[in-house]
Amino acid sequence: MDTSTIAVIGLSASSCSLVSRFLRTGHDVVVNDPDPSRHREAIALGAHAVRLPADAAESADIAFVTVPASLVEEVLFDCGGVGDALPEGACVVVAAESTADALASVSARLLLLGLRTVEADIGSDGSVAPVLLGGRREDVARVAGLLLSIGCPCAHVGALGAVADLRNPSAHVNRPLIPARAEVPPLPAMPSRHVVQDPGDEDPAGSLTVHGLEQLVCSETDIGGARRRHTPSSGTVRPTLPAAGRYEP
Repeated sequence: MDTSTIAVIGLSASSCSLVSRFLRTGHDVVVNDPDPSRHREAIALGAHAVRLPADAAESADIAFVTVPASLVEEVLFDCGGVGDALPEGACVVVAAESTADALASVSARLLLLGLRTVEADIGSDGSVAPVLLGGRREDVARVAGLLLSIGCPCAHVGALGAVADLRNPSAHVNRPLIPARAEVPPLPAMPSRHVVQDPGDEDPAGSLTVHGLEQLVCSETDIGGARRRHTPSSGTVRPTLPAAGRYEP
């Protein structure tokens, strides 16, 4: 794989292990941490340390964000953040213990900036356990290719939010399939058009994320300007989270 510039925002045992692997395989790594005292270890490894997240991201192809979940939006969207500095088409790997809903919000904002989002669980101790990845297939393939090139095993477990659901199964069970909205009258008998949703894609209206389904056939009906989605009469299809498997690019 060709070498590239990689930004790592947030330095922990696991992210420093990644920094070391990236550097050994010839990648240029730029790091930033909210606590500048943590820069020393990365600098000793050969990385470049900068003052702001934006400085780390401005020439990066992929940015790994490994800060605590409470700081993710700050380092991505505040002044001096990653979002405005990354070149269009770059990928943000969110390796924080964020909820699926928080990831969906972050992904939507990054998409407006022309950026892609992948979630990851890279462990907490720098071990070589498989990195769990969630997101669109093409985005995950890009990140997985990089990780595999440095000898880091990985597994694609589903759409964006799948890793968060594995981390917190109760949140996945309790989260409704379709969030509550303003009440809409029952659907009248009228023609509707059927659409097939690509597995792993998020619903265009933001109301549904599909995990591990080959396809989901839905129908859309416009009622007084409000769009309502429902499954065919054969029954409601509820997505189930697949078991993690090795990623094979």
